[in-house]
Amino acid sequence: MRIWVDDAGAATRAPRSTAEGQFAAVAGGTLVAGTLSLAAAGAVRLRLRRTETRTLGDWEREWALVEPLWTHRGRIEPGPEL
Repeated sequence: MRIWVDDAGAATRAPRSTAEGQFAAVAGGTLVAGTLSLAAAGAVRLRLRRTETRTLGDWEREWALVEPLWTHRGRIEPGPEL
């Protein structure tokens, strides 16, 4: 029977096999890649949401100025909320 010991001479378990080490490396790499991908996707989504919000606000302000000219209605001055 084979007994494995650590540097202090205490009994310990056998070292990982090559296959176990390779599996742990692949699993860890996959976890890191997935986490980074999700973080990047979240950052892109946040940026797109901010851009869309700003763009829609700009469109509303510009439309408030142009719409009266197209519909031949009197111009309505935008209030402080625009």
